[in-house]
Parts: sequence; C-alpha cells; structure tokens
Amino acid sequence: MKQIVFDIETIPDLDFGKKFLNLEGLNDEDIGKSMFFQQQQKTGIEFLPYDLHQIIAISILTNDSGNLDIKSLKLDKSYNEKSILLDAFKIHKESDILISWNGLMFDLPVLNCRSLKNLTKNTFLSGKHIDLKNLLSNNNINNISSLDRISKGLKYPGKKLSSGAKVWDLYLNGNIQEISDYCTIDVLNTYLLFVHYEFITGVISEGELHEKNTILKQFLESHEN
Repeated sequence: MKQIVFDIETIPDLDFGKKFLNLEGLNDEDIGKSMFFQQQQKTGIEFLPYDLHQIIAISILTNDSGNLDIKSLKLDKSYNEKSILLDAFKIHKESDILISWNGLMFDLPVLNCRSLKNLTKNTFLSGKHIDLKNLLSNNNINNISSLDRISKGLKYPGKKLSSGAKVWDLYLNGNIQEISDYCTIDVLNTYLLFVHYEFITGVISEGELHEKNTILKQFLESHEN
C-alpha cells in the first residue's frame, strides 16, 4: 500500500494584488500588507481566502510498503507554482491513501483553487484522504491542540517556526529553503502522528509502531546533508 503524507506552504497571491486590488507599483512586502489589511477590514482577521494563497512549497513523504521517500518541491526562478503542482500530482497519482493535518480545511481547498488558476488536474481529489486533525478531534477541530503541541507531547520535535505566518517573513527575506525545511518538518510530524493513529485504531501493533519509528529515524539519518 502506498501512502502519501503532504503539507503546503503559501504566501499572498501578489500578482492578483497588483492586478485587481490596485496595488501595482508597490513592492512585495507592501502588497502583502495591503492584502492582509483589506481582508482584516472585511472579516476581522488577516487570513486570506483560499484562492488568494499562492503555493510556494509542497513537501511529500511517500511510504510504499515500508520504503520511504521525501520530496521537497519549492519555488525557484525556473520552477513556478504550476511546476510544483504538476510534480506533486504526479507523485500522488499512484497512491492509495492521502494523509494530512488540517488538509480538509486548508491544503485541499487551496490546491483546488490553485489548480483552477494554473489549469492543472488535481489528482489529490481522487482516492482516500485521512485528515488527522479532523479524525482525532471527531470533527471538532477548534477543540484540539496544534500539530506542534501534539507532536511535542509524543516527544517528537514539533515545528521550527512558531506559526505559519512566519513563512511570509521568510519569503520576504528570500529564505525559500528554510520555508521548505519547515514544510518537511510538518510532514514528518504528520507521518509520525499517523503511525500512532494506526496503533490506537488497531491497524498495527506496538512492536510495529516502534519499528516504523526506527525505519523513519534510519531513513533520516541516511539522508542527512
């Protein structure tokens, strides 16, 4: 069975801001500030609508019957959002299960909207999807801790950044690699949490839980640097 664990990172859709929000001529930072401000004036919060999130990184962990692989797809001068989407969908195409943290409420809607914009076929819409935040909270997602807190409670590393909002600051400073690393850490924590979910639901034994943790540790050690 081929499992795919994924996470995305986004920034405001700056091109949309320039063309349709009368922000032409401003630099990226000021365009973003204006978009956040306009959204806060409308809704009381800065969080932008799904369609105004541009994807700049997708990290994917593949578990193919115990064989692990990690792909980090990130924005570059010669590698745009459409390229990121096409490669992500290609990786997912042959999978059996898609696994996320809060994917139903954020990642998948954003992928839908950006697929529309980039005219790409969203393969993430097909097949089984497990949203761990949704499942663990029994659909009460506002009454469960963050992935960071839950991961640390299980003695895993948690996030490197205090919040996803810091991604915007990293982008403005040109730190795309750090954003990609942050995205990958989220994927690893999601995978480890999924392994625990398999244990509490009786899919695997305690011995298999420890074995999967060991396999991931060995995989990461073999791919350092």
